[in-house]
Amino acid sequence: MVRTRALIARFRALPASKRLAIYAAAALFCLAGLYVTYKAARLGLRLLTTWQGMRLNQQAWEAGYLERGEPIPKDGPRDGYWGLRLSPHTTHPKYGWVLPPKNYPGQLEIDPSGMQHVQPKAPPRARILILGASTAFGGYASTIEKTYFARTAWLLEAEGLPVAVTVFATGAWKSEQEVLALFPEGLSTKPDIVLFLNGLNDLTNGANAVTRYGVQVPTKDGSRWHAMYHERDFEARVRVYTENMRSAAAKLRAAGIVPVIALQPALFEKKTRSTLEDKVLLQTAAALGPEQEYRSAYAKARQVLADMANQDDLIFLDCSRVFDGETKTVFTDVWHFSDVGHELLGRALKTGLIAPLKRVVR
Repeated sequence: MVRTRALIARFRALPASKRLAIYAAAALFCLAGLYVTYKAARLGLRLLTTWQGMRLNQQAWEAGYLERGEPIPKDGPRDGYWGLRLSPHTTHPKYGWVLPPKNYPGQLEIDPSGMQHVQPKAPPRARILILGASTAFGGYASTIEKTYFARTAWLLEAEGLPVAVTVFATGAWKSEQEVLALFPEGLSTKPDIVLFLNGLNDLTNGANAVTRYGVQVPTKDGSRWHAMYHERDFEARVRVYTENMRSAAAKLRAAGIVPVIALQPALFEKKTRSTLEDKVLLQTAAALGPEQEYRSAYAKARQVLADMANQDDLIFLDCSRVFDGETKTVFTDVWHFSDVGHELLGRALKTGLIAPLKRVVR
């Protein structure tokens, strides 16, 4: 106590300028401590949120099997949860990024161009090129054999229409990048039919209609930018997407190639969602705003594509609601689904591709 009083007395005896300097240093020290605590808390919250998001993603994927009395594939999704087995992507000067080459037989077989290939047992009578993003890639299937595109090829061959399928699709691409990837890289595969399986990334990815995923922009509300920041410019997004599809279809027709546009499945279009799917939608679509707004935008895209099919020489396949007959969990997030979804999508595409294939088979 005596020592403390002595220290206080010595402090009071100091010149006012020195006392102020000590006060300032103490205040700065306290502020620095508060800042470090704040940053640590933010980091901890981000890590917790990430863990919770990935855990829900895994629970939904596993539910796709458990709810149907099927064993959970031991290796998980072939691309890993959140596509982690595909990281890092390869930088590309034209379309930003592309899948890296991978060779894990039966799971990931990606060539140096970022393409996947499926060959029929019989000599192919036609070649199909599929363009899109992570759904078109075949994300969240347990194996290549279970992907929608392998199932489509198998089902077509069973119908007497063996086809060679090439998939040129990379996670987070929007239609602008897909069209760039088509000319000339995609066309180098000499397809008879080009199938775009897309639409949802144009609605959900990037800050606005013309911004690619991950590109930082000043936020309209002054908030801190993040990868899922969304300006909710749905009208512009539908316009940009459908115009990209119209332009690509015209170029394909001029090259003598049949254009097919398939609007991809979307969780918010599923007629009956499971409890897990409701949680997944709430988490993964939070940045998009009210559900009615993005549902209306997707409906508008669907209508424009249908009108284009009536007016132009292209084929539109509405796959956005192919899971309507399912009441159990199919989706793992807004975009992706487990093997049961791939099977249903493969069947729908097989049915829709028979007519155009009969126009081009050799």
